[in-house]
Order: sequence, then structure tokens, then C-alpha cells
Amino acid sequence: MKKFILYIFSILSICSLQIQAQCSRNDMIEDIPNSDFIINDSTVTHTLTNIMWDRCSIGTSWNNITKQCDGVISVYTWQEALQEVQTRNEDNYLGFSDWRLPNIKELSSILETCAHPAFNNDIFPPGADGGRTYQIHWSSTIDTNTANGNAFYINFSLGRMVTKDITNSFFIRLARSGGQYDSFDGLKYVPSDEPENDDYAFIVPIRLLLLN
Repeated sequence: MKKFILYIFSILSICSLQIQAQCSRNDMIEDIPNSDFIINDSTVTHTLTNIMWDRCSIGTSWNNITKQCDGVISVYTWQEALQEVQTRNEDNYLGFSDWRLPNIKELSSILETCAHPAFNNDIFPPGADGGRTYQIHWSSTIDTNTANGNAFYINFSLGRMVTKDITNSFFIRLARSGGQYDSFDGLKYVPSDEPENDDYAFIVPIRLLLLN
């Protein structure tokens, strides 16, 4: 068991060093460049995963003239988020009825690791407030390490994955198609250097994983 733990720790350490090296290079490659997406007005398809994404967080809607998301973003508890997905599917939202709340691996695949905020503003416009409140989104993934009902979300402001009680209210962005990547290795857990924030972890960018 000790050898296994040491092995896991060494892998995470290597990932952490790779992230630092990638973010400090002059020829740094974006994790989610525009060229990786097929744009269709209010939706985009990520060609690395074949997942279609709503370009706007729920509560806002795509404006094809300004190329921005209009309106006020809505907040949901985790259970409310799941119910909202069902409602949107019943209403054939954006012409589709198979939307889902993305799991944590899927959500991490649109994270721009070396940027702050950690998302592509061209693909996912930040909205009227400049993105200050658009950055914390629920995933569908439950934290099995807790007994009090926690789920994972991603803080796109800091580029971190977080686990919090499902009664908290956060934002949601819907995904569809591409297959649910239950086994897709879109992230690895890298221990935070902030001991007071044990529920935080850095995320290894999808492009770094696919190219190694």
C-alpha cells in the first residue's frame, strides 16, 4: 500500500511540474483554443471530446447580434440544477432534448488552466458583468469521500475543482452528446499548496493529458 501511495504521489507531482512548466513557457499552448471548437451560434462542439456545450450559463441567452450572453445568470442548489436540466429537456431547449449537467471530468475539459479567469472568453462569453459572477459551476459528480452530501464544482475564476455541500447555490452550464466520459481521464487531482483549503485541487489541462 505504501508503494502504491508513493506511486500516486509521484504521478501527481509530475503533473504539477508539467502544469508549472507549461504556464511559464513563452510558446505556451492554450488548453481550449478557438480552433478546437465548431461554433454554431448559441452552441459549440468541442472537437477533442465531441461534447456540445451551451455557450451561455443558464439564466442567460445567446444574442447573435452582439455575440454575447444576455440576461442575469441563475443560481441553483445541486438538486435544483438536476431538475432544471429535466425542465429544459422537456422544453426542447435550443432544439435538443438530451442535455445533461456535465460530470466533473467533462466540465474540466473546458478549463483554461493558465488563464485567469480560466475559460475561453471567445467561446464562452462572460456576460454583461465581465464574468465576475460567471465562474462557479456545478458538475453532476458526487464526492464519494464525504458523508454529508457534497458534489464537485469548478471555480473558473481560480482554475480549481472544489467539493461543497449540495445545498449551496451555484451556476450551471449544460452539455450534450459526445458520450458521458465516466472513464475519460480529463483531470487529475493535484494537492493544493493552501492547507486551509483542503477541498481545493488544481486540474491538469486536458490538452496536456492528451499530448502525453
